[in-house]
Amino acid sequence: MIAARARVAVALLAGFYVMTVVLLIAVPVAGFVATVALSSRIYLWTAVVVDLIILSAAVQVFVARPPSPTGVRLTVARAPELWHVVRGLAALTGTREPDEIRLVATPRVRVVEEAGLLGLRGGWVTLEIGAPLLPALTVTELTATIGHELSRLTRRHEGAVAVAHRGQVIVGATAAAVRNALVQSVFLWYAKLYGAVAGPIDQLLDREADQTLTAVAGREGAAETLRRTAQLEAAWRDYHDEYVTPLRERGYVAADMFDGFARFTAERGAPPVPAQTRDRIAAIAAGPPATVAPDTRPAQELISEERAEVLRQLEAGAFQDTGFRVMPWEQLSAQAATNAAQLDANRLLEPAGGDVHEVLRRLSDGRVPWDTDTVAALRGLVVVTMLDAGAATWRHSWTGPAQLVDREGDPVDLAATDLAAALARAAVRS
Repeated sequence: MIAARARVAVALLAGFYVMTVVLLIAVPVAGFVATVALSSRIYLWTAVVVDLIILSAAVQVFVARPPSPTGVRLTVARAPELWHVVRGLAALTGTREPDEIRLVATPRVRVVEEAGLLGLRGGWVTLEIGAPLLPALTVTELTATIGHELSRLTRRHEGAVAVAHRGQVIVGATAAAVRNALVQSVFLWYAKLYGAVAGPIDQLLDREADQTLTAVAGREGAAETLRRTAQLEAAWRDYHDEYVTPLRERGYVAADMFDGFARFTAERGAPPVPAQTRDRIAAIAAGPPATVAPDTRPAQELISEERAEVLRQLEAGAFQDTGFRVMPWEQLSAQAATNAAQLDANRLLEPAGGDVHEVLRRLSDGRVPWDTDTVAALRGLVVVTMLDAGAATWRHSWTGPAQLVDREGDPVDLAATDLAAALARAAVRS
């Protein structure tokens, strides 16, 4: 089954490049035929323009290279125990050891190979390890995850299976590199077709590699490792969607991204496990028993040298782009919440010349229509006035928006407050 799919995928990989050449030849021929048949040179010139577009795309296809490596390189000097573990796993799984190990910002472990000759020849191999995994997994769990990834393409999978696996990366990256939208749509369609054929190969390789997972971590440990890594990937997406991305859109980025993620997962609890992962866990549970004495140390202990400096470099390179304001999460959420409240408050302050007491007079005189927009603006004005008076501060939360609290640390419930009266009291304090 896997070998047959691999052969079809290899044929499609070759067809990916053949399609490019065929398009280059077919378009001008069709233009010439149309010109002769219809006695109009416009078809020929149209064909020439289209062919130039395809030629530009073809150059991108044939010279496409994988993206430059990301993250921070972990040398043997920086992570001697990690390198010792990885070399032992390579020997155990019967595959080559990676040429380099890099610590990356996303919570996953993967092996990246810079294949050449349309995927026919293997190239430089990089093992990527996600920094968010280090405090969340044990040494055994991370070791098992690395062993799983290394064993997905062992020496017994050389030939068509290896080429088909590399082709997934090549076809996807090449299609994404084509800049012309019309031509790119053709290549993206082909990449989708290739993925439909080659995708199940990766799933079958995963199932085979789960044997290594079980050998390293034991049956229960392997199941727990799969569960934890899947939950961490899902939690990372939630972390970005709910906190990181909205603040980046306003020009802010946290100085402590990885510590923030650790606190986020601790307070939010574990997200659901995807169905595909549950199936793999069930298959492991139904397999032969395997017991291993686990190493329960935090996985970050595998990177003992310069760990804090490595993580600082990674955070700076992965998140702290030029032009962003960088601050700790507590300050960041407080700043963002204050800015949002100020924007609401300005709708009342600007017509009143920035004078809170004038706002109160306008409200009292009925010069401001009392609608939902006014309520939101008044709530924002109460917040910024209380903050200016030192009567309230923000408390960061990982389960919702930042919470406004008074001097005693009790939540300020503005929804249940007479906003005009609250504003008057806050104005007196200020």
